[in-house]
Amino acid sequence: MLRWRRLDPGKIDFGILRAWLGNCSECHEEKLCRPSPGASLEGLRAINCQTKTIEVVAPGSQYIALSYVWGTAASASSTTSAATPIPRSASDASLPASAPLVVKDAMEVVIQLGHTYLWVDQFCINQTDVAEKSYLIANMDAIYDCAYATIFAASGRDASHGLPGISTRARLPQPSALINGTGLAAAPPDAQQAVHTSVWSSRAWVYQEAIFSTRRLFFTPAQVYFECNTAHSSE
Repeated sequence: MLRWRRLDPGKIDFGILRAWLGNCSECHEEKLCRPSPGASLEGLRAINCQTKTIEVVAPGSQYIALSYVWGTAASASSTTSAATPIPRSASDASLPASAPLVVKDAMEVVIQLGHTYLWVDQFCINQTDVAEKSYLIANMDAIYDCAYATIFAASGRDASHGLPGISTRARLPQPSALINGTGLAAAPPDAQQAVHTSVWSSRAWVYQEAIFSTRRLFFTPAQVYFECNTAHSSE
């Protein structure tokens, strides 16, 4: 047993996450961790996490991106959502109720971080518009590079798993004990190792999304791990 901060398996301290992101955005050397320029592609859509609608965001608007493995759950839900082209009018573009848990959890994270927009490839790219799909895939580097931060779902095998510590998925329990009046907690599993051994890291296309992103929040089974181009931290 070593001295570690005890983590709540059912709740994430978003104050810590906001501090990580704010410190990076405001204090780190600009050539490594430049402030997010916001949306740069014309017509880029994102999910408004407050209204649960898919909107065209104004140039320069800040958004957070999501990187995850679709798996069978997301593929099944996308069959219905992709059947109808995404409307250009924000008032008509409601997020499907069948959206996978990882997307719903990521929306809650965006709100807790004080932001509004979440970019998710499954719902923010019109899967039936070949020209749009080709254009956005070709500019995927710009989408992740211009995001304020990217959420990485480094837990579970597919989109139905969600993000540990957000809604229904509890984090791994952290063994603890009280010895002679001193509270001790076991170190949680190494966050970097958890990321590198996750199903997420085995997919080449999502691994590239980490390279494009400036600020990265990895949701692992036991804790959240932060990484940018200057520093890294874990809960």
